[in-house]
Amino acid sequence: MNMGKVTHSPPPKKEGDSTGPGVRPKRPNDQEFYTAAEVEAMNPEERQWINQHPYLCYTDAEDLIDYEEEDSMNVDGNKPPVKFDHASNAQKPGFEQPEQKPNLHSRQAPELALYQETDVSKVLRSWPDKDSPKFAGGVGICAAEWLRTMSVLLADRQAHPGVWHIAAGQRLTSKAFRDWTDAAFKGTRPTNWEGFQSWLSEMCPLGVTPDIVAAEFDRLKQEPNEACQLFYERFCEWQVRAKATGFGHDERTAFVKRLTPGLSKKVNDAMLAEEIRQSPMTMQQVFWTACAHDRTYRTAQAAPVSGNSKRQAEGDGGGAGKKKLKWPCHNCGKKGHTTRQCPEPKSEEQKAWEKANSARIKESKKE
Repeated sequence: MNMGKVTHSPPPKKEGDSTGPGVRPKRPNDQEFYTAAEVEAMNPEERQWINQHPYLCYTDAEDLIDYEEEDSMNVDGNKPPVKFDHASNAQKPGFEQPEQKPNLHSRQAPELALYQETDVSKVLRSWPDKDSPKFAGGVGICAAEWLRTMSVLLADRQAHPGVWHIAAGQRLTSKAFRDWTDAAFKGTRPTNWEGFQSWLSEMCPLGVTPDIVAAEFDRLKQEPNEACQLFYERFCEWQVRAKATGFGHDERTAFVKRLTPGLSKKVNDAMLAEEIRQSPMTMQQVFWTACAHDRTYRTAQAAPVSGNSKRQAEGDGGGAGKKKLKWPCHNCGKKGHTTRQCPEPKSEEQKAWEKANSARIKESKKE
């Protein structure tokens, strides 16, 4: 027992002191991991320390440190660089490998494996009948267009490709459904989606043809009082049939040509200006440009009408009282008033006319 001597605790270590080679750098800015810029700003001693603690970096510390640079890994330039083997240290007894922390700043998430449904009843549940009605197979009905829509909806509903033809068969009606039923009895039903498409095209040969699509395009025009958005809806319906039959067309040019002459010229000028700037307009830009010009024109046409109505309402006596009479007064021969309102004394002709038509004058006064 040491009497008179006070045992002091060891002095606290400085932040830069640490066991092992190198000197511990200051804490990272986010208090969790060192970035590549922070590692590059470290001195050689701090880089040696960070090489022993790679789990504190966003990326592998060995990728951030160049072993070929003498001043980056060597404190003494006369001694060879020291490189530590982490695998051999992990195999030594009593050596604890530091816990590897997961990188919470992953830029790309793993792709989700979607489940594919094989139950046809679940695939067809709450089917959008308005956008994808049942296929009847009549004259002038395009089978390719219907098949294209079905393929998109079946893929969106995560239906297994092996049941696409079964689900599509449940969406047939009228003649197409009867043909599908007959094929079941004959044993000629298709067993996959490709076979179903070929079978339906053979059963409905009188669908939409390129000639029909071309004739529809000739009749497709914007009406004088039709809004641009409403016409665009009709144009999109025609374009679906055009794509299904392989009818070649440029959607921007076709849309602009079928607008009203004035609107078509304005949109065409806007497209030409963008072509000169070497930045061609997309279909969406063409559509919104046409809508903007169409709205401006309709607003300008409606403004004078509302202004005239306002002025008539603010006038004295309303609009009907301001109308000028076309016929002159029978008494004095002047325009602007009737015979009853004439300020001049009645002439002999007026008196004679009133005497001859006294009965009719009395009836008009009673009314």
